[in-house]
Amino acid sequence: SGALQCCTKYDIWSLGVALVELVTGETVVRNQWVSGSHGFESHRRTAGELHDMIRQSSTAPAFQEFVILCTQHDTNRRPTADALLRTPYLEEYNGLTSAELDDKQQQLMAEFQAFS
Repeated sequence: SGALQCCTKYDIWSLGVALVELVTGETVVRNQWVSGSHGFESHRRTAGELHDMIRQSSTAPAFQEFVILCTQHDTNRRPTADALLRTPYLEEYNGLTSAELDDKQQQLMAEFQAFS
């Protein structure tokens, strides 16, 4: 249904944002003190800024492209979950057994720990 498609597209955006934050260690929401005010203002980074952040990381090009796809500003251009499963980054995981997926998960966890 259209409502489910809409919600899934936002989930895909959230996945991309979480991956940017994990890899870069930077938050997507930037808080800044506003002179003469009583607090901070929050500013969300744009899709273009997220794309620049991930391109500047030392991650694999297939991973960078995956994140860029997830964080397309226009929800009509953002791929579905099924389409993301066919991207070069996730393609290598299709058809693996549970044990093989567990091994891959351990490798990915080791990679992400390198960024922290």
